[in-house]
Amino acid sequence: MATIHDVMPAFELFQPASIDDAVSLLQRHRRSVWALAGGLDTFDWLKDRN
Repeated sequence: MATIHDVMPAFELFQPASIDDAVSLLQRHRRSVWALAGGLDTFDWLKDRN
């Protein structure tokens, strides 16, 4: 029997209100953050990451 694991790994979502806020977040978190812009397909990408 196959087991399906369609669970999204835990993540923290930041929604900066300005470019300055976005740059500040990127500088603060450097290697542990991704800048993403997108719609629902972004959630599929997050689910599939390991």
